[in-house]
Amino acid sequence: MGTTPYPLPAVARGSSIFLCDGESDIYGPFDFSIFDESDVAVLIRIDGSGLFEITDAFTVSKSDDEEFDTFSITFDEVYSETTQFIVLGRRNLERRLVRPWKSTYRAASSTRGGRPDRLADAQPSALDSVRSP
Repeated sequence: MGTTPYPLPAVARGSSIFLCDGESDIYGPFDFSIFDESDVAVLIRIDGSGLFEITDAFTVSKSDDEEFDTFSITFDEVYSETTQFIVLGRRNLERRLVRPWKSTYRAASSTRGGRPDRLADAQPSALDSVRSP
């Protein structure tokens, strides 16, 4: 098992706009790391027209099967040279709710009669995930 940097380094968790090459369906590895394959989102603009749309027509492969690792994506089909895409790293909401290293979690929960109110504790994390990728 690899080492996981805590706190996580402050790096951009997204790519610039890439062009498909019309020959390959595999792209990467990207220069930021993820914990899980579900932490990746891909926006695609087919043939360079219209807006970017989120797609789930891809699979994710970690580079070295480490816990926190770089990755590549494989599209379900080969796209033309005019198709553009952006890759984003997102933290899975369930993982964001578990914050054992935050000492304020126990203190805030103890003010509620010793019973943690998980919904109230989850709201700041959920709102943060809406604001940023």
